[in-house]
Amino acid sequence: MKRTNITTKTLLFLLLAVAGTAKAQNTHLSVVKDSVEYNTLYDYSTYITYLTTQTLMMDGDTTFDGMSYKKLYEKWSDFFNIDYELIGYVREIHDKVYYRPIDQTDDYLLYDFGLGVGDSTFMYYHQFEWGGVYVRVDSIVSKFVGDTIRDCYYVSSRDEDYQNWAFYNTWIEGIGALQGFLDPCLFQQGAGYSWPQLLCYKDHGEILYMNDQYNTCIIGSSNSVEENENPNLFFDNSRSMLRFTGHLDPCTSVSIFNLLGQRVYFNGNLCNDHLDLNDLKQGLYIAVLRDGMSVSCLKFIKN
Repeated sequence: MKRTNITTKTLLFLLLAVAGTAKAQNTHLSVVKDSVEYNTLYDYSTYITYLTTQTLMMDGDTTFDGMSYKKLYEKWSDFFNIDYELIGYVREIHDKVYYRPIDQTDDYLLYDFGLGVGDSTFMYYHQFEWGGVYVRVDSIVSKFVGDTIRDCYYVSSRDEDYQNWAFYNTWIEGIGALQGFLDPCLFQQGAGYSWPQLLCYKDHGEILYMNDQYNTCIIGSSNSVEENENPNLFFDNSRSMLRFTGHLDPCTSVSIFNLLGQRVYFNGNLCNDHLDLNDLKQGLYIAVLRDGMSVSCLKFIKN
């Protein structure tokens, strides 16, 4: 019998061919699964020297219109140490990941790992009420993340009116974006905060990704903004009112920011002892009261 010699180069070629075939057969690592956690740092230091960590967790199943979803829960490191709260649902099909916020009936595309280099797609971005985002894959590089080789998608984005591709992000196969799972295509930095950054990713408690700039999963500013730093500023949740007591300077202003750093309310000339916030959506907010040279901050939850 004739003996066949397989060289190292030939074996490597065969392994790469098998790997390429696997990718061609749509076998990207799954993003949506039980017991995974994302810890993302949000930095609001421009205004109030405030850091907080958002923790997202997938756990449990549900169905809508015959489609299966994982439940997505959220909590924050500094917001009154609240427990996990259900915020929406995620599903995955054909390398695409979709998110459905708890208060909506539409699915929003978060990721498309089926895109190739140079491909682009339009994503209606759920975080912004004013429209969607074009996302383009600039390059794909396979590298070890933890102990697993994963495809890393280097993407850029733009809105419908802005023609230049900018505002870069990285998607990691089987994980999501390095600017946070729900922030796959940021393209407009919010006033008063820095880009969010994924601190770590856990699968069943095991850390598979760690941001080497911080080497921790939780960062907070427990002493930077207390639950009510100023007794003259408080939130009445039963009436959805922000209340003020004491004397207010005629030039007193109040701004309210959501956790994306977007200002959702501004009043530059307060003349009442309260603000009606019934039109504000449920969520976590930071109120900034400027009275002359002093600045007071209040973080609150609107139910």
